[in-house]
Parts: sequence; C-alpha cells; structure tokens
Amino acid sequence: MLSLLYLGLLLGTDEVLKLDLPALDGKPLQASEYRGQYVVLNFWATWCAPCVKEMPILSRFDAERDDVSVIGLAYDDTEAADIRKFLLKHPVVYRNAQVDVFAPPAELPVPRGLPLTHLYGPDGRLLEKFIGEITAQDLSKAIAKHQADSGT
Repeated sequence: MLSLLYLGLLLGTDEVLKLDLPALDGKPLQASEYRGQYVVLNFWATWCAPCVKEMPILSRFDAERDDVSVIGLAYDDTEAADIRKFLLKHPVVYRNAQVDVFAPPAELPVPRGLPLTHLYGPDGRLLEKFIGEITAQDLSKAIAKHQADSGT
C-alpha cells in the first residue's frame, strides 16, 4: 500500500545538508556533527497526525542503525516550550529543533506539505525526498539502493 506520495528518485544533485540551528535541548545542531552517517531530516508539526504517527518509527530506526541519525525539525508556529511538552508526551531518541515558519533559514527547504523527509548520504549530499508518511522499510530501501549504486 502506497499511502504516501513517494519522490524516491535518486536526485543526482549537489545539494548538501546545511544545518546550524539551536536544538530544543538548547545545544547547537550542526550538519558537521553528522558527516559519515546517513541523515534523515524530518519536518513535522504537533498538529500533523501522519507526523506524529511516524515519530516512533523514526525513533526506532535511529536507535537500531549505527549508520543513521534522524533529526526532527518542528515546522510549527507553536511556542518552543509547548513543543518540548509535546515531545515529553511523544518521546523520541533523536534531536529536534524548531524552524520558524515565518522566517525559515535560507539553507533549509520550505515544506509544501508535512511530513517531509530528506535523506542525506554520509557525504552530506541529498539522496532522496519523501513527502508524506514514511516507514523504516522506505528508508532502508533508499539506503540500500544508495549503497548498491555507490559500491559501499
């Protein structure tokens, strides 16, 4: 069953993960911390039911894979304190930051819909985009395809 609009085409792009935001834990969240790993960059919101549904899936995926780090970006005009409270009720193992919906950082894409997930390779280059709810299988397939294509 394909319940998501899957943009699972190898992008062949030079787009590189650029990230320098304060995380909700108060510490900097920078792309350089994640070089050498696949990065799952997930845009979500507290009001987005598919986003909330995939959060435990992404959390398990992050916990089970040493070669993957998930980063959550709350694309939500809710106060940061309320997002922190939300995350206490919906805990995840990965770090989260809030993106200002009225003035998002220029280096980040502006989601046209949520959830939006970007998969970046260990070199920081964008590999795939997914719009809509994703599964661990979707991510595993995309990573396996990249590994097969790159011979790693």
